[in-house]
Amino acid sequence: MDAERAARRLVRATLRGTPEIILTPLAKIGTRVHALAPSTTLRLLTLVERTLPAPTGESGPPRPARTAPLRGWVRRVTELDRAAARRWHEHSDPAPDPDAGR
Repeated sequence: MDAERAARRLVRATLRGTPEIILTPLAKIGTRVHALAPSTTLRLLTLVERTLPAPTGESGPPRPARTAPLRGWVRRVTELDRAAARRWHEHSDPAPDPDAGR
């Protein structure tokens, strides 16, 4: 979901006094599945979390190394998020080249 659209929906819900809002149909399905089978949902989310990229900073728990096929899959799934980050200039700066200046 586009960040601007999500922000508009969140502001409207806040103004109406709605205590909780679910933004996407997939999230709504996820909440229903979690209500029916919470431990299965948590196990599934644990597996999904293992496919996510490792944190870039020093904070956070270390994650297991990803395999090469998942990199392409993660790249495709996160393309909209990365496009929005580029649009709003929120992407992280590239890591400095250790060989620069030699």
